[in-house]
Amino acid sequence: MTGGEQEFEDLDLLHLVAQGMTDEQIARRLGISVSTLQRRLRTAAERLGASSRINLALRAAREAVLAALRPFVGDDLNPSASAEGTEPDDREQDQQRKDQP
Repeated sequence: MTGGEQEFEDLDLLHLVAQGMTDEQIARRLGISVSTLQRRLRTAAERLGASSRINLALRAAREAVLAALRPFVGDDLNPSASAEGTEPDDREQDQQRKDQP
């Protein structure tokens, strides 16, 4: 299996995780054993730096969005948005609005 095929299968797996399905339900849907599923989840979690099942789903969604945007904006994406979810450019624009009479 190539890296691209594995990533595509991981997206399917992570999509099912994000839907709130149990390991047993996901394994049955994908036609794999629960132990194989859990190994793939651990591998995906390590690759994405996720510490929980919810965090794994959120990080996977973020990576999918970034990958989808990359052809349009290149590698200029800011992967570390602030905790408030406001990009630096937005804060700068907010400050400019406040400074206007």
